[in-house]
Amino acid sequence: MHCGNIEYESSYGSEGSKIKDGPSLGWVAELWGMDAEQFNKALVRPRIKAGLEIVEKHLTVEQAEYSRNAMCKAIYERLFLWLIKKLNSVLAADFE
Repeated sequence: MHCGNIEYESSYGSEGSKIKDGPSLGWVAELWGMDAEQFNKALVRPRIKAGLEIVEKHLTVEQAEYSRNAMCKAIYERLFLWLIKKLNSVLAADFE
């Protein structure tokens, strides 16, 4: 749930974005077992493949928020499906 609390602000003359100082990024990185700096970099400057090269793309605030929301939705969806599978396997067990 902390992932949605990550906030962005403009940088590079509103051409890019950066994460506002706050504890949310650190909490999410700690809960997911990842380095906060690398997570920050991945959220704001994702790497994309352009031809044969891999380049960093600077996201605007709107793009970064959209990307964050899409990631959160995908994680919640996978967690929900995992939970449903677990519940179904428990309920389908034979009780003899």
